[in-house]
Amino acid sequence: MKKIYLSVLTLLAAGSLSAQGFWTPTNYKGAFPVTDGMSGTTSNDWSAGWANWDPQNAAYSATNVTVSADITANTTWTTGSIVLLQNKVYVTNGATLTIEPGVIIRGDQATGGALIISRGSKINAQGTQTNPIVFTSNQAAGARNLGDWGGVIILGNAKNNQAGGVAVIEGGLDPVKGEYGGNNDMDSSGVFSYVRIEFGGIPFQVDKEINGLTMGSVGSKTKIDHVQCSFINDDSFEWFGGTVNAKYLIAFRGLDDDFDTDFGYRGNVQFGLVVRDPNIADQSTSSTSEGFESDNDGSGTNALPYTAPVFSNITVVGPYRGATTNTIDGKFRRALRLRRNTYTSVFNSIFTDFPTGLHLDGAAAQNNALTDSLRFENNLFSGMNVNLDATMPATIPTWFAANNNTTTANNASTLMVSPYNFNAGDYRLVGASVAATGADFNDGFITMGGVMPTPSTSWWTCTSYIGAFPGTDGLSGTASNDWSAGWANWDPQNAAYSATNVTVSADITANTTWTTGSIVLLQNKVYVTNGATLTIEPGVIIRGDQATGGALIISRGSKINAQGTQTNPIVFTSNQAAGARNLGDWGGVIILGNAKNNQAGGVAVIEGGLDPVKGEYGGNNDMDSSGVFSYVRIEFGGIPFQVDKEINGLTMGSVGSKTKIDHVQCSFINDDSFEWFGGTVNAKYLIAFRGLDDDFDTDFGYRGNVQFGLVVRDPNIADQSTSSTSEGFESDNDGSGTNALPYTAPVFSNITVVGPYRGATTNTIDGKFRRALRLRRNTYTSVFNSIFTDFPTGLHLDGAAAQNNALTDSLRFENNLFSGMNVNLDATMPATIPTWFAANNNTTTANNASTLMVSPYNFNAGDYRLSNGSIALSGANFTDNFIGLAGCSSVVGIKENKTFTSIGNVNLYPNPAADALNVDVQLNNKEVVTVSIFDITGKLVSSVVENSEMNAGLNTIKVSTSNLTNGLYFVSVSSGNFVKTHKLVISK
Repeated sequence: MKKIYLSVLTLLAAGSLSAQGFWTPTNYKGAFPVTDGMSGTTSNDWSAGWANWDPQNAAYSATNVTVSADITANTTWTTGSIVLLQNKVYVTNGATLTIEPGVIIRGDQATGGALIISRGSKINAQGTQTNPIVFTSNQAAGARNLGDWGGVIILGNAKNNQAGGVAVIEGGLDPVKGEYGGNNDMDSSGVFSYVRIEFGGIPFQVDKEINGLTMGSVGSKTKIDHVQCSFINDDSFEWFGGTVNAKYLIAFRGLDDDFDTDFGYRGNVQFGLVVRDPNIADQSTSSTSEGFESDNDGSGTNALPYTAPVFSNITVVGPYRGATTNTIDGKFRRALRLRRNTYTSVFNSIFTDFPTGLHLDGAAAQNNALTDSLRFENNLFSGMNVNLDATMPATIPTWFAANNNTTTANNASTLMVSPYNFNAGDYRLVGASVAATGADFNDGFITMGGVMPTPSTSWWTCTSYIGAFPGTDGLSGTASNDWSAGWANWDPQNAAYSATNVTVSADITANTTWTTGSIVLLQNKVYVTNGATLTIEPGVIIRGDQATGGALIISRGSKINAQGTQTNPIVFTSNQAAGARNLGDWGGVIILGNAKNNQAGGVAVIEGGLDPVKGEYGGNNDMDSSGVFSYVRIEFGGIPFQVDKEINGLTMGSVGSKTKIDHVQCSFINDDSFEWFGGTVNAKYLIAFRGLDDDFDTDFGYRGNVQFGLVVRDPNIADQSTSSTSEGFESDNDGSGTNALPYTAPVFSNITVVGPYRGATTNTIDGKFRRALRLRRNTYTSVFNSIFTDFPTGLHLDGAAAQNNALTDSLRFENNLFSGMNVNLDATMPATIPTWFAANNNTTTANNASTLMVSPYNFNAGDYRLSNGSIALSGANFTDNFIGLAGCSSVVGIKENKTFTSIGNVNLYPNPAADALNVDVQLNNKEVVTVSIFDITGKLVSSVVENSEMNAGLNTIKVSTSNLTNGLYFVSVSSGNFVKTHKLVISK
């Protein structure tokens, strides 16, 4: 990246920080599976044992403890306590309030009792299925009513989209102790599990009642599950910004909305039940009663981060309760009102008995849906008066149907066992329910975490080794465990390429195929445009013309389908003769897409002297696809169309996450080998070989993931421009290091960088070589499990902004190895950086790369696999949440929660197994457990047990493995947010 111009804040800041590991895949839609016929049991009814369907008449004991003042030090309310909660009680000053199972908190009506967990403090309310914690009214049984007391408010330090990022939560709170918001999306406000909240919502301000459970900027490390809000005088659950995830929520007979999301909330919610009362609806002049209500903010602006939660497996039983002719309060309107530029997405859910099913209210929300930024898929509408609001354009019903949403005129009684019995409802599905099948968890918004996708850990390939390659198998040049074998070329200067037999010099405006056997002469800048797809078959060679500056540009909305093979790759190279080729002989390959970047206005022209229209990149579709680019070599590119604006080897401008990029080698490039300008595309198996400037350059809001990359530098090839130096990694948020959004925040893992010293820091190298990694200008680039060798300097976090991002855990650098550097860490950085570096499992060795790898210093026949005895053969770790919460993470447990309080031990035997396996699960308490088997790629291959209750002690599960082929698998045993995973070998 050379000359760069100022960007301004235009696009979203951060997406959901957890993805597929959070979700429990189901076949069924809605909150509950098909009944097992055992009423009130916990076998497959997760509400049994702790929920209460008649809190009006529940017998609660008299209070024996009074709390009326703020809690400023760690405090415990012990089992047996019946607490009278008077006034607004804040847990503040960094204190933790622990509430033990069975405690009852009775909110005082006269003083407006409420509990508020202030920013930086914590709640540890861990009830149990048989002994939940209860917040309720202090009125007598039979005299309780909505709004008898306040409610529970949890405030955190995650991001929201309020002006300045910090605001006071609604409800008449203290202007300091009631603040929420910050910059830590991974913030923890504690635990809130197996809790009931009843009769809350006292109106401290007109139209600003406290909700049942209010969450303001609560971060993703907070644990929220099994919470029931009943008879609430405002919303049952409301999220104001934040990233907290939640499971098993019940909204029972509330007044206003059941699930209300605002101001940049981006978490995930699965398994939720809503039950409405036809006589209880919001009577305020400014509100109507909905199941879901969602706004980006109060005015529907583009304030960032966007409100973009993902919901799945929700069951909503509306007020009609069986017939649209039944009398209901006139303030009931819609099962879902998604408005004011929200990006809320809903999957695999059931909505019944409302006057209207879905209203995408306003052009912004409608556009978000039609551009696939708001997803609504595999949902069922039942017994509605009107399924889709009639004011929406005709494109919306088409979109609704195209996304596997279905409708039925039948009411919920045809779906569920007993949905209309308030006091003894059974919301599990009947055996013949149309909702018993049809759920789907393959959408990228589930697997990648919402409108700003982060791939699930099933995308990552788990390794024990660090760096790009495993240990050698002793077989040189084989593909057995060397992914570069068969398609990469280490001597393109002397490769014998045939003469051209096809000339392409004009734009491609219709679908076109370059067939196997074609040797293409590429003249001029050739744009694939007009929505066309260029297909390049295996073995095609494209020779770039030097005289006319041949280059291939895939314009926004068009596609490249370049799918080579390991034995027959596609090659882009110079048209010069063997021995006469040089860096910059031709242009390079540029792929442009519609994903977001942080340039002013969100659309810019890619560098390199391109057409100002056909060279544009950027948009609003982070899930955009520009096609496939696999098993491709790019050689001798980088012609300087503009001073300091050479085309790179592979340039990606706002390329979206549905694009497939893997097995790409860029060799002898006259600028950067790979450069990403914004976008969300992921990539695997990249080689940067003897390039000029930087190898991996990330700018302008790039947020994808890259795994398995090899960099090999030549001591005599470095950038001589006055404005640049040569690095392995270079990364900027933008050219001026502003807070323009989305941030540049890619995640790299398993990269091997062999620098220019090539064995000794006394060797002569070009003076323009500087650092293996230069992370600067407010970047958030993170790197894991990688090897960096032979540079003058290892790491430079260049500037206070990048340093602060590291020290606040927003930029991660973990489990990496520096070898044979002159200086490991740039000396200009503050003393806090070496401490941070060491604390994150990064290590250094004075030995050079030859002690790590088989043959790292032979340009023409290098073998970059790890040698026997290499210290890099172990030490990789995939448990950081920046990589994810499932797949690789579960191999060694979740880093953020190392103590497995639910699961004592797991044992597999026999292991290796053939056709049968025993899984011993030792539990500390009675738990609902899921047991799954995943293959080596993270793909689910067997759901052994799904949400099954197991007793404390030893539980043995017998599993048939007859359908599994030989190989390595992972058996995952999970309960709530706790998971243990063990390797399983199948050998028959």
